[in-house]
Order: sequence, then C-alpha cells, then structure tokens
Amino acid sequence: MAVITISDSCKKCRVCVELCPNLIMKVNEQGQVVPQAERQHLCIECGQCMAACASKSITAGSLSYEKDFFEASRPENAAAVFDDLIHTRRSVRNFKDKAVEQEVLGKIVQAISFAPPAFPPIKYSLMVINDRELLKKSLPLYISMYEGMMKMMKNPIPRFFIRRATGTPRYKVIRNHLMPIIEADMPLLKNGSEDTLMRHAPAMILFLQEKNSEDIQADVYIAATVGTLAAHAYGLGSTIVDVIAPAIQRSPGLRSLYNIPDDKDVVAALIVGYPKYKYHRAVKRKIPSVLWK
Repeated sequence: MAVITISDSCKKCRVCVELCPNLIMKVNEQGQVVPQAERQHLCIECGQCMAACASKSITAGSLSYEKDFFEASRPENAAAVFDDLIHTRRSVRNFKDKAVEQEVLGKIVQAISFAPPAFPPIKYSLMVINDRELLKKSLPLYISMYEGMMKMMKNPIPRFFIRRATGTPRYKVIRNHLMPIIEADMPLLKNGSEDTLMRHAPAMILFLQEKNSEDIQADVYIAATVGTLAAHAYGLGSTIVDVIAPAIQRSPGLRSLYNIPDDKDVVAALIVGYPKYKYHRAVKRKIPSVLWK
C-alpha cells in the first residue's frame, strides 16, 4: 500500500483534495489537509497531488520530487503547435532507404513514456528493432504465418475456432478487412516485389506485456498513438500496423528471431522511418455522429 505523507510546509491550498482521483485527501477539523487512513489503499501513485503541490509538501508512496518529476511550463503558442502537429501527421508507409538514428528513436521512446496509463505504473515494455536487415530477414516468416491463416479461414472448422478465440468484433475485422488485403497482396509478398506488411521500414517498435496480465490494450494503443505524434514531431513517419503483433504472437520463428522473451506477449507494433514523400495537404474526415447534450 502506498503511504501518503504531508509535511509542515503545506500551505493548506486544498488543491490536492480536489485533484486526487480516488478522494484520498481531506481537510480535518483543524483545517489541515490529511490523507484518509481508510482510503490510503486506493493510492495508485499517479502523481497528481505531487505535480500540483506548489510547496512540494506531499509524498505519495515511492514517488519523489527529485527522481520522478521535472518542472514543466506550457508555451504561449501551444494550441497552434498542436494544430499543426495533428493536421500534418499522416500514416506513412513509404520510407527512405535511410537508417534512423538511435538518439531520435530514444526521443520517441521518451515521449511514449508520457502516455497516460489507466492505472500506474506503466505495465507494457518496449522492444526497439533498429535493424532493417533483421526486419527483411523476418518477412518470409510473416508470409508463412499468413498463408496458413488464409487456409484456415477457408475451412469452416478452423474458422469457427478463430472466431471463438478472437471474439466476434475482432473476427469481423479479420474477415472483412485483413484477410482480403492479405490474400490480394500475397503474390506480391511471395515474389519479393512488395512488402505490404512492414513497408520496408528501417525500424520498428514493439509493445510487449507480461503473459496472463490484466488487459492493458487501451494503454498500449494510446501510447502507440503518442509514438506516432512524436515520430512526426521529430521528422519521421510511422504507422501502427495491426498485422504484425498477431503474426509474432503465433510464429515461434518470429519470436525466436526477434528474441521475444517467453513471458511476454506482443500487443502492438509501430513501424518508423524517414518519409519518402511529402504530403502537401491534409485529409478531412467526418465523424458519423456527434451528439451534443
């Protein structure tokens, strides 16, 4: 259980009382801000109280101001910077034949660490593959895995078990979108003329989680989205590719080639590289329905 302490430097501003998502803080009869003993066990060490405490009077669990926080300020043009970033970002699937510097990939990793988890701490880990030759070497293993899946989808008995294992919503995505594309692309993949899986990307970031752990898929995809924005901000292009993680999960050869630990599941994959082409305009998309109440 995380123990929360409040020092004598507390200014009694009560901001932490308002901010704590689990209502752990309260004001006692003497007007002092104190943690409620009966709610201490609800502390998830999210850092909200410490981040907002102007006098640095709070300690939540193992967090410390020196180790876990840094001073942050928002630039005056933050809205304009965000608009530019979100308007100009595209899913990039054509890359230059150019390696990505380790330093830049490190900045993307650091940006990903700021993505908010549902319940701290972060429960996924990352594997950064910055080796185009290794990715090229792995392509036949993806082809073999998806050839087998194509055969299974054409057989009603294996198809039934795929639907049962993946659930109906995910199965519909596989049936309606994934498999038609894979089937159409398979001749190109097999003759080596195209790589429609990893798109000739020079680098890839894999998101891993402990086997049999709690569901953190939402956390992972929020983090991967932050990764796409970070890649764009640093002059790179990226795309979250849904066909990669399931293939690695089901292929002992891919797991071995990438040296995936036995106790890890691969949840998502982000391909990264320098964009080969420049986009001159953004695409407008319409949300089917927005209800205002």
